[in-house]
Amino acid sequence: LNLVASGSYTYGTGGDYTTRALAYADLANLTGDLTFTQISATTETATATMTENLAGNTFKDKTNTAHKGDPTLGWVSTLDATAGSFVPISITPEGAGTFELDGLYLKTTGTAFGLNINIIEGVTITTAFTLKIHDIIVDTDSETSVRCINVNDADITAEIWNCKIFES
Repeated sequence: LNLVASGSYTYGTGGDYTTRALAYADLANLTGDLTFTQISATTETATATMTENLAGNTFKDKTNTAHKGDPTLGWVSTLDATAGSFVPISITPEGAGTFELDGLYLKTTGTAFGLNINIIEGVTITTAFTLKIHDIIVDTDSETSVRCINVNDADITAEIWNCKIFES
C-alpha cells in the first residue's frame, strides 16, 4: 500500500476503495493535489488516518452528491461503533499545504461508552498547514459524549464553516 500521491480517486460501492479508511490507508507523501470522492453510502468500522507530508499540495475528501444540510440527501458515512469507539478521521500531516473536508455526512451508530467523533484530531504539527472543514453534517444518533471537531495545534490555520451537528 501507500501508493497514492496525487490525482483523483473514489470510495464507496464501485469505487477505487470501498471505505474512507481503506482509501486513506493507501496514501503516500503527496507529490501533487489529491482528491478522494465518496460515491455511495459507506459503513466505516476503522479510523481513516492521514499522516503523510502534504508537501505544499491540497488533500481533499469530498462527496459527489451534496446533502445541502438535509440528512435525507447525499451519501452518509455510517460510523459503526457497536464494537467500541474509534476516531473516524484522524489527521496529523507534515509539511505545508491544505487538508479539506467538503460536504461529508457522518452518522454514528452503536452505544459504545465514551464514543467521540473527532473529525480532526491533530497532535504536534511541525509545519503550519491550512485546514478547511465545510458543509459537513454530523448525526450523533443520541450519543451524549460527542466531540465533533477537535483541533489540537496552534500551527493550524483552521477555516470551518457551514457545519451542522444534530441527534436523530
